[in-house]
Amino acid sequence: MAKAILVVLDGLRYDAARRCLGWLEGMVAAGEAQVHELRCALPALSRPLYETLATGLPPVVHGTTCNEVVRLSPHPNIFAAARAAGLVTAAAAYSW
Repeated sequence: MAKAILVVLDGLRYDAARRCLGWLEGMVAAGEAQVHELRCALPALSRPLYETLATGLPPVVHGTTCNEVVRLSPHPNIFAAARAAGLVTAAAAYSW
């Protein structure tokens, strides 16, 4: 079974990541990984952008517009879609 791993380093600039993450760069060079530069949605805050990554929706649509919004997302997201397809997900993340 193919596996996908998404690495999100909150607050790390793209140029710094490309310069300092040697092991991941080696994976990219070997064709075992891909790297994509993303354009940040606004507001540029952690919780809103985590929900944007999980749902594909901008903060103005999903409603998480600040770090103080604490709730499960009411929108379809990648984790629910994977579970519905019989797949397993995991996260090594901050408690948010």
